[in-house]
Amino acid sequence: MKVGISITTQLSNILKSLRKNPDKLGEIYLTSITNTLTFIDKYNLNYLELISVPPFDSELLTKIERKLAKLIEDKDTIFHLPSWEVDISAMNKGMREAAVNELKKQIDIISNVGVGKFAIHPGSFGSLDYLYKALEEHSRKIILESILQLRDYCKKCASQLFVENLPYHTPLFTRPEEFDKFVEYDVPLVLDTSHAVTAGQNPVDFLKRFKEAVVEIHLVDGFLDKPDKHYALGDGDVNLDEIVKTIKKLRLDPILMLEVVTPQDIEKSMKKLKEYKVV
Repeated sequence: MKVGISITTQLSNILKSLRKNPDKLGEIYLTSITNTLTFIDKYNLNYLELISVPPFDSELLTKIERKLAKLIEDKDTIFHLPSWEVDISAMNKGMREAAVNELKKQIDIISNVGVGKFAIHPGSFGSLDYLYKALEEHSRKIILESILQLRDYCKKCASQLFVENLPYHTPLFTRPEEFDKFVEYDVPLVLDTSHAVTAGQNPVDFLKRFKEAVVEIHLVDGFLDKPDKHYALGDGDVNLDEIVKTIKKLRLDPILMLEVVTPQDIEKSMKKLKEYKVV
């Protein structure tokens, strides 16, 4: 199976470094990638996922573009576009358009360094979750419009956009059937196992419903109806055995991306994957 590691494993180190040296954003980002690649090489893997979170933005990516290209040139890489502040679900049209434009800039830069796969959350929903649920039809309409704009832009860059299911306490896009429209419009799915479980969903239901349209799986643990903390595999309620058996039974071939948040959790999760003969 195709297995990789996300630089989410470096998040705590990134935050510590930013508190000490907030002016060295580029150096900190590149170091986090180098540290992640150490684990990828240790386990003889070939897949890497980069993430873009505040304060990393298109301006920073432009500055480090050449070094980034060199660093990841021999890896099959997915770039996780930002959410949170960069909110494609914003009710305010100006804010939503600004978010889409920032994402287009990042797609341009990252496509130039040889990455052709982009993952995205279908919205962040600000601090007014109830408003998006109350205006559900309108919310779904503007989010689909944003996603399709970005899908088309990715295609212009010879790239592909994937959309990810959302976690516990998110007003929309936690259930499998909510992704039918995206798949219908040629936007495949990133299945996050922790997001699914924390939102009261079974990850296997996504696999059975969408089959080959699940092109990436964020393999990470979590607890039913509790906040998403991205635990190591085996530490929560995610049924890894059922997931692996379903992938094999349906003859699926998604990228299995470890999206844990500490280097220690990589070690623990890799042991679990070996136990289930995934690696």
